Amino acid sequence: MDGAGTRGRGGRSTSARGHRVEPDSPPPPPTTPTPQKSQPSQPSNTTDTTPRLISDIKGLLTQIEEQHHSSQPTAPSWVTTARQIIAAGDAAQNDSDRRQFAHQAKIQNLHVQLKGITLEIMGSLARLEQLRKELDEATLEAARGSDNALSRATRLAVEVMVEAHQGDMEGCPVVRKELDGLDDVHDPKDAADPE
Repeated sequence: MDGAGTRGRGGRSTSARGHRVEPDSPPPPPTTPTPQKSQPSQPSNTTDTTPRLISDIKGLLTQIEEQHHSSQPTAPSWVTTARQIIAAGDAAQNDSDRRQFAHQAKIQNLHVQLKGITLEIMGSLARLEQLRKELDEATLEAARGSDNALSRATRLAVEVMVEAHQGDMEGCPVVRKELDGLDDVHDPKDAADPE
């Protein structure tokens, strides 16, 4: 060594000014630099960009996670709405089916009633037709009966008697008047058209 210091016994060295220097002390930083993770050949901006990129990725992950958590309450909301719509539609369909069945039952009941009324009307029409025939027959018999032999015989007998007593100026007019009155009472037209 030069005049900066001398090494004494026991491995200790002494500086020129007399200060004792321990041999186990760490070397000064300029002579033994601490190894760095980055290579000297890499650009200086790599160390600055990587942490920012990692930070951006973490931020994106945080946003995605927040969006995921914020969207979770929305799913049950639309699911609940959809289930409510399904339940309401099912209830409405059931109500419509019940009303449809009620309408069909009412239609069938009315059809049965209408059929019964139709049969009654047909029976009434048949009865009316029978009554009409009976009325026509009775009217015909009445017309025939008004012109029967009894009426003719009565008139002929009375007329013969009037002829035989033509000289009776008082009796003949009375008999003829009563005979004409009898004809008016038993007029065939009045018998055929009763009020």
